[in-house]
Amino acid sequence: MSACRSANHGSSARSGVPEPDPSRAAEKFFTSYYDFYYEDPARCEALLTTRLYRALKHHYDAFESKRQIDALDCDPWTNAQDGEICKPHSFTTLKAGQAEAVVRFNYTLALGPENRITQSVLMIFQRSASGPMWQFSDLVMPNNASLVALLERTP
Repeated sequence: MSACRSANHGSSARSGVPEPDPSRAAEKFFTSYYDFYYEDPARCEALLTTRLYRALKHHYDAFESKRQIDALDCDPWTNAQDGEICKPHSFTTLKAGQAEAVVRFNYTLALGPENRITQSVLMIFQRSASGPMWQFSDLVMPNNASLVALLERTP
């Protein structure tokens, strides 16, 4: 198994078990739903906030009907079209309040054999209305742009 995850290919692992710890929830979401931004969001709907689910669903449906990319022309994890996320990587809870948690995901982005850079994203979670589990609500990309805001701006 490769130590890197391609920015162009999603994970085949599918694990929908909710996690009460924000950093573990973030790691599990990354590992199991890396490709959440371009696949049908119904497969992970229970792990998404309503706002993010609607934005992803709109983006997915628009792509399926027009077969063209609109707002999102890169992998939001890396803000790049090419490259691989490699280990070492880490998930660190920056904030864990009653209603919201923020987790920083630090990783190495390999753009070639000799070109590796350290990057990070913020994964924002909201407390599930049905219990103590966390639902993914936004991804602040390496360029500091909000994924959900970007998707909502697309007509």
